[in-house]
Amino acid sequence: MQNFVQFVSDSNYETFIARDPENYKVLLFTERKSTAPLFKALSKKYKGKLNFGEVRNNPESQVIKNYKIEKFPAIVVVLDAKSYEREIYEGEMNADRLSLFFSGFSYKKAKKVKALEWQELTHLSYKTGTCNKKGASNCFIVCSKGLTAALESLPQQFENDKVDFVYFSSESGCKEQLVGFEAAFLKPKFAKVYGIETSQLQDPTIVAAFVENIIGGGGSLSGKLADKELKF
Repeated sequence: MQNFVQFVSDSNYETFIARDPENYKVLLFTERKSTAPLFKALSKKYKGKLNFGEVRNNPESQVIKNYKIEKFPAIVVVLDAKSYEREIYEGEMNADRLSLFFSGFSYKKAKKVKALEWQELTHLSYKTGTCNKKGASNCFIVCSKGLTAALESLPQQFENDKVDFVYFSSESGCKEQLVGFEAAFLKPKFAKVYGIETSQLQDPTIVAAFVENIIGGGGSLSGKLADKELKF
């Protein structure tokens, strides 16, 4: 039987989540040593629409802990890979009931919920669409969380605009990537960087005007990302 189920562990969880970002991810948590025929069949049925992963019981598994799995087997659809929000299947383990459950996710794109607060930009969030050319939003990036202190309200101010407000997960290399700035507006699709001076970050009014100007088509281009993408 064809099998499109990927074995998922702590070491490859981010890779599994990052693949096909528009598809919902299904995780089977199991104590079995081999993939159940039912799960193989479902992975074939929904190939190209859902991505199936299998996590085998291990007391040291961080994936199991993060998704708060206490009983096996358990099947969940991942709603938010960063916060580990999931919808758990609670019915019988048979093909008809599982198909009914999966059908609600197989014909729609996985939704990215816009955050209304500053978010850490990690390799995982980048690969799943945040500040990435494959994503739908632009980004305002600062090189450390400390630089957001005076700007806490900015994400709420621009909640109706396609802009994510993020701080880099590591300061290493951030300023160089942002063409010499510690903060910048990034248009990922075109790799365009619009820098703003660090001293101006203390005044939220100035920063809001800076962001609004670029959204409206203005702003002075500072440069472009090397290789057209961010590095982690």
